[in-house]
Amino acid sequence: MTALGDALAILVLAGLAFAAAPADSAAAFCLPAALWLAACTPFLVRSDLGVRRLPDVATLPALALVVASIAAGALSSVASGRGPQEALLALLPPACVALAGVAAARRGAFGMGDVKLAAAIAGSVAQIAPSLLVVVAAVASLGALAAALSQTLGSRGRIGRGLDPAAGATGPGGTRPAPTGACATAGRRASEGSPQHRPRRTIAFGPPLLAGYWCAVGVAALSPGGSC
Repeated sequence: MTALGDALAILVLAGLAFAAAPADSAAAFCLPAALWLAACTPFLVRSDLGVRRLPDVATLPALALVVASIAAGALSSVASGRGPQEALLALLPPACVALAGVAAARRGAFGMGDVKLAAAIAGSVAQIAPSLLVVVAAVASLGALAAALSQTLGSRGRIGRGLDPAAGATGPGGTRPAPTGACATAGRRASEGSPQHRPRRTIAFGPPLLAGYWCAVGVAALSPGGSC
């Protein structure tokens, strides 16, 4: 059933991508990235919800296709006697998203997979219609906010039922005895060096980003003549 559901979802999303593109040569420049994202969306959603990872095998090709399509559009504009400025303007959104995302990732707010996916989405939507970036931002922000709120309420519920995963054995009076001396130092160093104890984002940003992207593509598909 999962494979069938994925196939149906991919077909629907690919149909939206085709509908958002006009029936001319310009479609060749914006379709590859959109079709790749359509093919990867079910995989990315499951991966991010399950293990909080957006693998490079899906995000890097999407980003590469966006950059290549923008470059191809610029070359086509030059060949047709027009300047490449309009096509190259589509590089601004992904570049800004990438710079801001890397800065946020260094602070632990996002994973690098989120940054790559967000940059690819920004570049793809900028090619379809720059005004639709507002749709992506609005839907993604609302989705992330809903996920954060749901997680916060769930965590409070677990703590209220005494199921706080951070809680351990306690001593007299409900306090946890703290290790001292060499044992404390060794334990702290081992904890800091262990992958299980490194900071890890707990909100899946991939699904809200993809939801925002496909909402924007859907709006473009419903627009007369497409928007690409």
